[in-house]
Amino acid sequence: MKLGTWKLWGMLCAAAVLAIGSGATKAQAVDTNRIYEVTPEDYFTFDVETGMVTGYQDVVVTADLNDTTGEAVNSETEPAAVVVVPQTIQGIEVKGFAGAFQGHEAIQKIIIPDTVEVFGDDAFHGCTSLTSISVYQTGEIYREAQVTEKQQQDWNVSYVIAGSAGEVIAPGDTDDAVASDAQSVEEDAAIVIEEPTNPEPVAGEIVYYEITDRGSCAVIPASLKTVGIGTFSDCAIASFDVLEGSEDFRDSDEGGINLQEGVGACLLSYDGTKLYRMAPRFRDQNNSLQYSMPEGIVEILPYAGQALGWQQVEVSNTVQTIDSYAFYQSGLLGITFSQVSQVENIGEWAFAYNDNLDITLPSSVKTIGKYCFAYIANRTPDISGTQITVIPEYTFAGCPNLHTITMPATLQIIENYAFAGNANLNEVVFTGQTLTSIGTGAFQNCSNMHRIDIPSGVKTIEPNTFAGCSNLNEVILPEGLTDIKEGAFVNCQNIHKMVIPSTVTSIAANSFAGSNTREIDTSKNAYAQQAIKGSSQNHVPQPQPTVLKVGYQAKSGNLLYRVTKSPDLKNSSKPVGAVTVVKVSTKSVKKVVIPSSVKLGAYNYQVTAISAKAFAKCKKLKKVTIGVNVKSIGKQAFKNCKKLKTITIKSQKLTKSSVGAGAFQGISKKATIKVPKKKLKAYKKFLCKKGLGKKVKIKK
Repeated sequence: MKLGTWKLWGMLCAAAVLAIGSGATKAQAVDTNRIYEVTPEDYFTFDVETGMVTGYQDVVVTADLNDTTGEAVNSETEPAAVVVVPQTIQGIEVKGFAGAFQGHEAIQKIIIPDTVEVFGDDAFHGCTSLTSISVYQTGEIYREAQVTEKQQQDWNVSYVIAGSAGEVIAPGDTDDAVASDAQSVEEDAAIVIEEPTNPEPVAGEIVYYEITDRGSCAVIPASLKTVGIGTFSDCAIASFDVLEGSEDFRDSDEGGINLQEGVGACLLSYDGTKLYRMAPRFRDQNNSLQYSMPEGIVEILPYAGQALGWQQVEVSNTVQTIDSYAFYQSGLLGITFSQVSQVENIGEWAFAYNDNLDITLPSSVKTIGKYCFAYIANRTPDISGTQITVIPEYTFAGCPNLHTITMPATLQIIENYAFAGNANLNEVVFTGQTLTSIGTGAFQNCSNMHRIDIPSGVKTIEPNTFAGCSNLNEVILPEGLTDIKEGAFVNCQNIHKMVIPSTVTSIAANSFAGSNTREIDTSKNAYAQQAIKGSSQNHVPQPQPTVLKVGYQAKSGNLLYRVTKSPDLKNSSKPVGAVTVVKVSTKSVKKVVIPSSVKLGAYNYQVTAISAKAFAKCKKLKKVTIGVNVKSIGKQAFKNCKKLKTITIKSQKLTKSSVGAGAFQGISKKATIKVPKKKLKAYKKFLCKKGLGKKVKIKK
């Protein structure tokens, strides 16, 4: 491109940038010339008190009334692949991002000023196409001639248009004015300055900022002080590069395949003791799918290893703590530890939702959190060699391939529902005698369990501990046991061997309801002879059913639900909870009915919400019915369901604020949405702004 043409093009781009305040169309990134325009301020939600960007709108939808029909019509722009964050918004310097870009799947590159200090919680969470975070250097400005000369020397250099100084060209100015000012700029830029000296720009001059770009890499500005939880979850970044001068962070600096030198797989604290994030798409120089963490790391922070593109990770021998959600939904096939591992503490959900994860915890481990191994579908985690004293609630929830579990010799407590619902668990091996407590429902509905030998320290069989263990044949109860509580062995129809110890003094009336008590030996306990006879008179189960706690996820039909409210057993004769639809079990589903309520376990739960992206990219989905109790629909819930043509909304509880941005973006352009008669006017007003095309019909 000739120099004069370059200058004229630059002036026109600057004019587009400066038109931001007057509601101009969003500037587009120009990849061919590696010049990017700053994204308009009004595309960001901004907190002027904190200087934090809290939201970003990647699809702008405007609604107007058709002059003829009076109906709302829409116009919309496509999501931008490149976002350039302004240095200031509303005259206030941008300090950072708090969930700002969460869920924006179209963004591939984000370019930020080098003054940013905070990446808040979930800042880029769900940006599944995001491969690059670049930084533009605000301390030095460049003239157009400098930019031109540098680009002629090195086409890898890229720039951000900062705007024009002094009096500038407005969008309505004439072509003559543009040409005149372009000529003026050409004369001003006739002298090429080798190095920028950052003088005051002259009136009408376009200035540029140089970008530090590393390709498929997250460049971390030296100014950054904070990285929050889940900041990079689900991103597609291949490496990290912390710029020189940072006092808070560094990268692991090992380099990798197709990556520049000096970048690394890990974002670390400056002293290297905290692992903030592992780059999901990193490959070493051998293009290996295995990775060994650098030594020196003491703590692996939440979501550090989430959604990785690797198969195996070796935890460094210096690690002491693996925080909650550290490898949640990592996709790994294996995690290994060194023989001299120092890992002592592992948080909640740390390894959950990894279907094929092969993991043996080292002997150094002392504590694990709730749901630690939940929903590992095809493997059996090994905790036998650890120093664990407590297995928390729901630790092994949803592990259908769990057949045998060997407990560590140090175990003292199994908390409520720790193994509940694992229908294929058939053997539990206790290697020590330190166990004192097995919680409510701990092995409830483990229907394939055959034998249990309860250690001598256990004094009480809690409510529903073995309820529904329909194939339990042999139960060895210890001397010293005193209490068998409500529903402890309800519906254990195949008990063939059990001796009630002489020490038992309390057996609840329904402890053995629906169970085989004929072969239970009560000869050592006269009280038990009458108590068990009375307990087994009524073969209709009467124990307190399991109450699913908030956060528990369960499947019914083709939908996965998350409990948001537990049933109130104390204050209601017919207790009802509440759940949110999390996702559909298969993306190939053609028809979905979201019911008004769903029965999970023994109780009903109203279906009150649909999560963000719950049905996104269900490309075969044609028909959806939304139940009467749904109060909210998350962002992009039905995004890109291209064949979705029929939607029936029975709920009258939706509002403009409770339906997320882009909830129906990308559905069939000829879709019809049927809504309650009383809500037709209100729903028409706001649903058309949630991503619907112009031809979509909303009717009663």
